[in-house]
Amino acid sequence: MKKSWRTIFLAMLFFFFWLLLSGHYDFFHTFVGALCSAGLALWYKKLFAYNFFKDQFTGYRLRPIFFYGQYVFWLLWQIVLSAVAVTKAVLNPERIDPQIIRFQVDLKTAAARVMLGNSITLTPGTITVLLEDQNYTIHGLMDESASGLIDGSFQTMVARIHQKRPENVLKSVEIIKTKKRL
Repeated sequence: MKKSWRTIFLAMLFFFFWLLLSGHYDFFHTFVGALCSAGLALWYKKLFAYNFFKDQFTGYRLRPIFFYGQYVFWLLWQIVLSAVAVTKAVLNPERIDPQIIRFQVDLKTAAARVMLGNSITLTPGTITVLLEDQNYTIHGLMDESASGLIDGSFQTMVARIHQKRPENVLKSVEIIKTKKRL
């Protein structure tokens, strides 16, 4: 019974959002909006009943909410710092030293590993090229881009959200190729 109330509430929320955005309040458009909202709520319920990751946790804890907030502000600050560094590199091309960084982490859930890969890609000057199990391959535009990956700060910030004791998350780091070594 509790889940059906959630679905009804979600359908009402979708419907009011649709009304707000559509601006059409005649019978036909209101009826179509109600049908679409109900269908979307049912689809949403079915979609989130499925566990995409076999190691996905089943419940939410209060502890990570604080760390999510802290992580968002930290990530935004890293994006700003990286954007400034990339801008300086574009204006002074000698600073560009492309490199491939490979590292291994000990993150317990697939959600944590995906979050780390997406956070790396969001930061200017780095992109996640490959993610296999616990192994990452990252392209860095310059040394400054890779510094947060090599010292383990990115990995530790993600681990603080998803693990109770985020100790020694970074297992190994290897810089595969740089322009100066060619």
